[in-house]
Amino acid sequence: MRKYTTIDEIQNYMLQNIDLDFHYQVEKWIEAVSEHIEKMTGRIFEIDEATTKIYDGNGKKEIKVDEFIDIESIKIDDTEVDNYYLYPNNIANKDTIVLESGVFTKDYQNIEIEAKWGYSETTPYDIVLATTILVSGIINHSLSHEGEVQSFSMGRYSVAYKDQKGWNDYKDAMSIIENYKKYTF
Repeated sequence: MRKYTTIDEIQNYMLQNIDLDFHYQVEKWIEAVSEHIEKMTGRIFEIDEATTKIYDGNGKKEIKVDEFIDIESIKIDDTEVDNYYLYPNNIANKDTIVLESGVFTKDYQNIEIEAKWGYSETTPYDIVLATTILVSGIINHSLSHEGEVQSFSMGRYSVAYKDQKGWNDYKDAMSIIENYKKYTF
């Protein structure tokens, strides 16, 4: 399971230490928030190894696939292809492959692509920050609070911020996540 922040990041953000007995629970919240961010954005932000995916050939020179950062190999009907272009240009994450010659033979499950699937090899720091803020809100909700508290539900979890700065940070975190949302046309 991917984790887009750490207990150290959360402690630094909250300016307080988290009791060691509570670390296991915080790790579970980090996993849950990381997964929630992936669902909200439609993106995976940290890839460590290449995996293989199978696609249907479309009979064209170009095929649209899941977002990736690096191609290890492409096979069409069990034959490896070496000459292709990756798009869009000038950004690390791609989602389109164009063959130099030939086509992606029209058939079911005949295209095998081994790649590092996702948005980036390491988590962008603003996603780390957004995850940190959201997990901190879950921790705040589980603590007793004094004064005015703003809270809401995020999936199965309740999140709370005890002051306006925390609430503004929450809105900034949601804005960061919104900016990474993948749109398909």
